[in-house]
Amino acid sequence: MTITYAGIQMMEMVEEKYPDRCKIITKAKVNELVFENKKVVGCYYDKAGERHKQMGPVILCCGGFGADFSN
Repeated sequence: MTITYAGIQMMEMVEEKYPDRCKIITKAKVNELVFENKKVVGCYYDKAGERHKQMGPVILCCGGFGADFSN
């Protein structure tokens, strides 16, 4: 848990300092990755019943990072 919380805190600091470069999205379900020249450049995700598109580098975290242990 110590490593997980340190990672969360670091990402939150990056998001706060560079809000145009980093966005943490929790409790969302990624449905599709966006590819360009065989590279991931974004994703489509569902959150609160709405579909969203987010472009840029993508880091997928399951359960542990967001402390989301739901199904």
